[in-house]
Amino acid sequence: GYQTGTQLRTIHSLNTSPPSHLWGDKYTKKIHSRIKNYQTCGIKNKYVDKMIEFVLENLDLIRVRPMSQNHGDFHSGNIIITPELEAVLIDFNRIKIADPLYEFNRIYFSHRISPAFAKGQIDSYFQNNIPEGFFKLLKFYIFSVNIANIPWAQQFSQTDIDFAINGNKETYAQDENQESDIPKWYN
Repeated sequence: GYQTGTQLRTIHSLNTSPPSHLWGDKYTKKIHSRIKNYQTCGIKNKYVDKMIEFVLENLDLIRVRPMSQNHGDFHSGNIIITPELEAVLIDFNRIKIADPLYEFNRIYFSHRISPAFAKGQIDSYFQNNIPEGFFKLLKFYIFSVNIANIPWAQQFSQTDIDFAINGNKETYAQDENQESDIPKWYN
Protein backbone atom coordinates (compact mmCIF):
# COMPACT_ATOMS: atom_id res chain seq x y z
CA GLY A 1 0.00 0.00 0.00
CA TYR A 2 2.77 2.38 0.92
CA GLN A 3 4.51 1.85 -2.44
CA THR A 4 1.34 2.48 -4.45
CA GLY A 5 0.51 5.65 -2.51
CA THR A 6 3.91 7.02 -3.45
CA GLN A 7 3.38 6.03 -7.09
CA LEU A 8 -0.02 7.72 -7.11
CA ARG A 9 1.49 10.93 -5.73
CA THR A 10 3.99 10.84 -8.62
CA ILE A 11 1.21 10.40 -11.19
CA HIS A 12 -0.64 13.34 -9.67
CA SER A 13 2.43 15.55 -10.00
CA LEU A 14 2.00 15.39 -13.80
CA ASN A 15 -0.16 17.92 -15.65
CA THR A 16 -1.25 19.75 -12.52
CA SER A 17 -3.39 22.88 -12.58
CA PRO A 18 -4.40 25.32 -9.86
CA PRO A 19 -7.75 24.99 -8.10
CA SER A 20 -10.71 25.97 -10.25
CA HIS A 21 -14.45 25.40 -10.63
CA LEU A 22 -13.99 23.19 -13.74
CA TRP A 23 -13.88 19.91 -11.83
CA GLY A 24 -16.76 20.87 -9.53
CA ASP A 25 -19.03 21.79 -12.42
CA LYS A 26 -18.20 18.64 -14.38
CA TYR A 27 -18.45 16.24 -11.46
CA THR A 28 -21.65 17.76 -10.09
CA LYS A 29 -23.33 16.98 -13.43
CA LYS A 30 -22.04 13.41 -13.20
CA ILE A 31 -23.41 13.07 -9.66
CA HIS A 32 -26.87 14.23 -10.75
CA SER A 33 -26.77 11.74 -13.63
CA ARG A 34 -25.88 8.93 -11.21
CA ILE A 35 -28.71 9.94 -8.89
CA LYS A 36 -31.18 9.94 -11.78
CA ASN A 37 -30.00 6.50 -12.92
CA TYR A 38 -30.39 5.16 -9.39
CA GLN A 39 -33.84 6.69 -8.95
CA THR A 40 -35.07 5.11 -12.19
CA CYS A 41 -33.41 1.69 -11.83
CA GLY A 42 -36.33 0.15 -9.94
CA ILE A 43 -34.33 -0.88 -6.86
CA LYS A 44 -34.48 1.22 -3.73
CA ASN A 45 -31.82 1.00 -1.06
CA LYS A 46 -31.82 2.95 2.21
CA TYR A 47 -28.02 3.13 2.25
CA VAL A 48 -27.86 4.67 -1.21
CA ASP A 49 -30.58 7.13 -0.19
CA LYS A 50 -28.46 8.19 2.79
CA MET A 51 -25.37 8.47 0.57
CA ILE A 52 -27.27 10.70 -1.84
CA GLU A 53 -28.36 12.90 1.04
CA PHE A 54 -24.75 13.27 2.25
CA VAL A 55 -23.42 13.97 -1.25
CA LEU A 56 -26.05 16.61 -2.04
CA GLU A 57 -25.48 18.31 1.31
CA ASN A 58 -21.72 18.48 0.65
CA LEU A 59 -21.42 19.53 -2.99
CA ASP A 60 -19.48 22.57 -1.79
CA LEU A 61 -16.54 20.22 -1.07
CA ILE A 62 -15.85 19.96 -4.81
CA ARG A 63 -16.84 23.45 -5.91
CA VAL A 64 -13.21 24.53 -6.36
CA ARG A 65 -10.63 21.75 -6.64
CA PRO A 66 -7.20 21.32 -8.22
CA MET A 67 -6.86 19.00 -11.18
CA SER A 68 -4.06 16.68 -12.24
CA GLN A 69 -3.28 13.54 -14.18
CA ASN A 70 -5.21 10.58 -12.71
CA HIS A 71 -4.73 6.83 -13.15
CA GLY A 72 -8.50 6.63 -13.45
CA ASP A 73 -9.05 3.19 -11.92
CA PHE A 74 -6.76 3.10 -8.91
CA HIS A 75 -7.50 0.11 -6.66
CA SER A 76 -5.90 -3.10 -5.45
CA GLY A 77 -7.13 -5.06 -8.48
CA ASN A 78 -4.90 -2.95 -10.72
CA ILE A 79 -1.68 -3.67 -8.91
CA ILE A 80 0.79 -6.45 -9.64
CA ILE A 81 3.34 -7.55 -7.06
CA THR A 82 6.60 -8.56 -8.72
CA PRO A 83 8.78 -11.45 -7.50
CA GLU A 84 10.99 -8.75 -5.94
CA LEU A 85 7.91 -7.63 -3.92
CA GLU A 86 7.54 -4.34 -5.76
CA ALA A 87 4.07 -3.00 -6.46
CA VAL A 88 3.42 -2.05 -10.07
CA LEU A 89 0.32 -0.16 -11.23
CA ILE A 90 -1.40 -1.51 -14.34
CA ASP A 91 -4.52 -0.77 -16.40
CA PHE A 92 -4.10 2.84 -17.46
CA ASN A 93 -6.97 2.78 -19.97
CA ARG A 94 -9.06 5.21 -17.86
CA ILE A 95 -6.37 7.85 -17.45
CA LYS A 96 -7.80 11.37 -17.20
CA ILE A 97 -7.43 14.84 -15.74
CA ALA A 98 -9.44 15.16 -12.51
CA ASP A 99 -9.24 16.14 -8.85
CA PRO A 100 -6.29 14.09 -7.57
CA LEU A 101 -8.21 13.07 -4.45
CA TYR A 102 -11.03 11.67 -6.59
CA GLU A 103 -8.58 8.87 -7.31
CA PHE A 104 -9.25 7.43 -3.84
CA ASN A 105 -12.93 6.76 -4.67
CA ARG A 106 -12.24 3.06 -5.24
CA ILE A 107 -10.33 2.52 -2.01
CA TYR A 108 -13.29 0.49 -0.75
CA PHE A 109 -12.07 -2.34 -3.01
CA SER A 110 -8.69 -2.19 -1.27
CA HIS A 111 -9.82 -1.82 2.35
CA ARG A 112 -12.17 -4.81 1.98
CA ILE A 113 -9.12 -6.95 1.18
CA SER A 114 -6.65 -5.27 3.53
CA PRO A 115 -7.35 -2.23 5.69
CA ALA A 116 -3.60 -1.95 6.38
CA PHE A 117 -2.89 -1.81 2.63
CA ALA A 118 -5.48 0.95 2.10
CA LYS A 119 -4.20 2.89 5.13
CA GLY A 120 -0.67 2.60 3.75
CA GLN A 121 -1.80 4.10 0.44
CA ILE A 122 -3.24 7.15 2.18
CA ASP A 123 -0.38 7.58 4.65
CA SER A 124 2.22 7.31 1.90
CA TYR A 125 0.36 9.59 -0.50
CA PHE A 126 0.28 12.34 2.12
CA GLN A 127 3.70 11.46 3.54
CA ASN A 128 2.06 10.80 6.92
CA ASN A 129 0.60 14.33 7.04
CA ILE A 130 -3.06 13.92 6.08
CA PRO A 131 -4.66 17.31 5.46
CA GLU A 132 -7.69 18.45 7.42
CA GLY A 133 -10.86 17.69 5.50
CA PHE A 134 -9.42 14.79 3.51
CA PHE A 135 -11.59 12.11 5.10
CA LYS A 136 -14.79 14.06 4.56
CA LEU A 137 -13.86 14.50 0.89
CA LEU A 138 -12.96 10.80 0.71
CA LYS A 139 -16.37 9.91 2.11
CA PHE A 140 -17.98 12.24 -0.43
CA TYR A 141 -16.18 10.59 -3.36
CA ILE A 142 -16.78 7.03 -2.14
CA PHE A 143 -20.48 7.73 -1.61
CA SER A 144 -20.82 9.50 -4.96
CA VAL A 145 -19.38 6.47 -6.78
CA ASN A 146 -21.47 3.99 -4.79
CA ILE A 147 -24.66 5.73 -5.90
CA ALA A 148 -24.04 4.26 -9.36
CA ASN A 149 -23.29 0.68 -8.24
CA ILE A 150 -26.80 -0.81 -8.41
CA PRO A 151 -27.71 0.58 -11.87
CA TRP A 152 -24.27 -0.47 -13.12
CA ALA A 153 -24.70 -4.03 -11.75
CA GLN A 154 -28.11 -4.41 -13.38
CA GLN A 155 -26.46 -4.85 -16.76
CA PHE A 156 -24.88 -8.08 -15.54
CA SER A 157 -26.50 -10.57 -13.15
CA GLN A 158 -28.43 -10.88 -9.92
CA THR A 159 -25.17 -11.92 -8.26
CA ASP A 160 -23.66 -8.58 -9.29
CA ILE A 161 -26.74 -6.69 -8.07
CA ASP A 162 -26.54 -8.49 -4.71
CA PHE A 163 -22.82 -7.67 -4.52
CA ALA A 164 -23.58 -3.98 -5.19
CA ILE A 165 -26.34 -3.88 -2.59
CA ASN A 166 -24.12 -5.54 0.02
CA GLY A 167 -21.23 -3.27 -0.91
CA ASN A 168 -23.40 -0.20 -0.37
CA LYS A 169 -24.38 -1.48 3.07
CA GLU A 170 -20.75 -2.20 4.00
CA THR A 171 -19.57 1.15 2.66
CA TYR A 172 -22.19 3.09 4.56
CA ALA A 173 -21.46 1.13 7.74
CA GLN A 174 -17.86 2.39 7.66
CA ASP A 175 -19.10 5.93 8.30
CA GLU A 176 -22.39 5.42 10.12
CA ASN A 177 -22.90 7.07 13.50
CA GLN A 178 -19.41 8.43 13.84
CA GLU A 179 -18.40 11.78 15.24
CA SER A 180 -15.43 11.79 12.86
CA ASP A 181 -15.27 11.41 9.08
CA ILE A 182 -12.39 8.95 9.47
CA PRO A 183 -13.71 5.54 8.34
CA LYS A 184 -13.61 2.60 10.72
CA TRP A 185 -11.21 0.62 8.54
CA TYR A 186 -8.60 3.40 8.67
CA ASN A 187 -8.40 3.23 12.44
